[in-house]
Amino acid sequence: MKVNKIPSNKTYLAFILSQLSDLDDIRYRTMTMVGEFVLYYHGKTVGGIDNAVCW
Repeated sequence: MKVNKIPSNKTYLAFILSQLSDLDDIRYRTMTMVGEFVLYYHGKTVGGIDNAVCW
């Protein structure tokens, strides 16, 4: 079974960050080589956005 990879984009990132806007120290970092994002809360990794899926 072939899985089509959908690259994440800044629009989807903005949507996810808006959903987390009640948190006071949510940040993200772009994984440059693959164009995906890692989410941090108070400096700790709490999730990411990969293949247009937030985990």
